[in-house]
Amino acid sequence: MGSLGEVDHVSKEMFHGHSDPIIDELNRLQNLLREKERELGHAYSEIKGLKVTEALKDKAIAELSKELKKQDEKMRGLEKQLEQKNLDVKRLSNERKEALSAQFAAEATLRRIHSSQKDEESVPFDAIIAPLESDIRKYRHEIAVLQDDKKALERHLKLKEVALVEAGNILRSALERALIVEDVQNQNIELKKQMEIYHEENKLLEKANRQKVLEVEKLTHTISELEESILTTGEVANAVRFYQNQAAKLNEEKKTLQRELARAKVYVNRVASTAANEWKNDSDKLMPVKRWLEERRLLQGEIQRLRDKITIAEKSAKIEAQLNDKLKRRLKSLEEDMRNEASNSSTKEINKRVTQRSTSQPRQPNTSRVSTHPSSPEVVDRWPKSQPRASMAGKVLKQPNPEIEPAEKTRVAKRFDSPRAIMIAGKGERPVKNHIWASRRKLAADAEKENKEQNPNFKAHKNSSRLQGHGNTKLFDGNDEYGVQCSENQEVMENERNANNSNAESSP
Repeated sequence: MGSLGEVDHVSKEMFHGHSDPIIDELNRLQNLLREKERELGHAYSEIKGLKVTEALKDKAIAELSKELKKQDEKMRGLEKQLEQKNLDVKRLSNERKEALSAQFAAEATLRRIHSSQKDEESVPFDAIIAPLESDIRKYRHEIAVLQDDKKALERHLKLKEVALVEAGNILRSALERALIVEDVQNQNIELKKQMEIYHEENKLLEKANRQKVLEVEKLTHTISELEESILTTGEVANAVRFYQNQAAKLNEEKKTLQRELARAKVYVNRVASTAANEWKNDSDKLMPVKRWLEERRLLQGEIQRLRDKITIAEKSAKIEAQLNDKLKRRLKSLEEDMRNEASNSSTKEINKRVTQRSTSQPRQPNTSRVSTHPSSPEVVDRWPKSQPRASMAGKVLKQPNPEIEPAEKTRVAKRFDSPRAIMIAGKGERPVKNHIWASRRKLAADAEKENKEQNPNFKAHKNSSRLQGHGNTKLFDGNDEYGVQCSENQEVMENERNANNSNAESSP
């Protein structure tokens, strides 16, 4: 019971007074243990009372057995007396019969004598009758004594019958008491069996309580791990937000760079066309090959640098998306684990309620007891193996990615060289740049107008260059200089600008 109090204290400290199904289950188990202890106390008191009654009944049975022995001895003595009296009665009856036969013989002799006296008148009648009368008197006295003895024997027989009836009643009461004692002994045996069953149930409840305590400890450990994982996920979420903000910034920079690149391409094409149109005729407007190659090399370098920045930004966006997917999977796994734990706790409560109902019913010797082991080692080890620990998740999330670090370093190194950083660093130069772009646009527009005015076949030439592509670039000699048609170069730059714009739109 002390361990249960400690568990309650720890659970209260851990959960800060919030309701929890585990705490409710522990309280219910404590109430069950208290009820079982009360039932055990009542059973012990009943057993003590039954033991006292058994001792009193044993004493009463011993006294009754002694009384029965005394009554048996009295009965034996009375039976011997009855046998003797019966023998005396038989002897007296035989003597009476003999006396009657002698009386009849004497009467017969008297009649004969009477008849002989009448005939002969020899012997007097009184002399013959006197001894016979004396004998008759003796026999009558003996008969009276025998009748008195018979009456006394009848009285003794009646007393013996009364004593036998009383002894029978005593025996019946003794048998009833013996049956009561047997019933009490059977009840005592049943109570002992119930005591053993209650002891086993108490042991099972103690085991379940220990397992619950272990589960509570594991749950506290898992809760601490979950808190750590939640903290780590919060840190990761902050990092993800930071990276998302950086990705948004990089996308904005990418868009601005693409716009600047497109503007630079348009400007270069327009400058090239104006430069070619300045020093050549209307029909043969060319551009020097060396200059064109140098400008093309510079523009390709800038384009390659911008493409590198775009690839770095795409890689960082992909890495951030992977991190977001990992975090979402982690959160989903945690939610599924919490749901599984809630479903396991509900099934354990249902099993315990079924076991409580089965234990609350009266037990029979042949009834199979339901095992109250919901928290067996299989159930205790039901923790999902697919779930990674919070500490491992934190380590995995905190490990540096070797693919990200060089990209991040290069991105940070190049970020300071980007035109956006320069624009942010020096906000005072913004109107000058805007003015420069406006002047360039005006120059390009003027150049296009001049081209249209000077070269009426400009649109047709432009459409033909679109159809021919890169294969129609012509290197030819004009005024002893090798050159390239400006319309084809402009078309190539426009195609590259369109491709970059489509990539920028598809990347967000």
